[in-house]
Amino acid sequence: MAPALRLIKDRCKEWSKEVVGNTWRKIKALEMEAEFLESQKESRDLSSAELTRSDVISSNLRILYRIQESTWHQKSRAQW
Repeated sequence: MAPALRLIKDRCKEWSKEVVGNTWRKIKALEMEAEFLESQKESRDLSSAELTRSDVISSNLRILYRIQESTWHQKSRAQW
């Protein structure tokens, strides 16, 4: 039974890294891109592609913030 549980644990870790990934890194990258677009917006009008990208970034950030919040909530509920 222990080897089966270990296998499940390992596969869950792999899935987490591949599917969910490092949310901190993703958030930081999206925030940097959003800041860049915001600075460009202050100096000139953004193209429609840039405006669309800005909307996509905002949407992705909201999703990642929710995932991160959920993760912290789950960790806070874990029994130590």
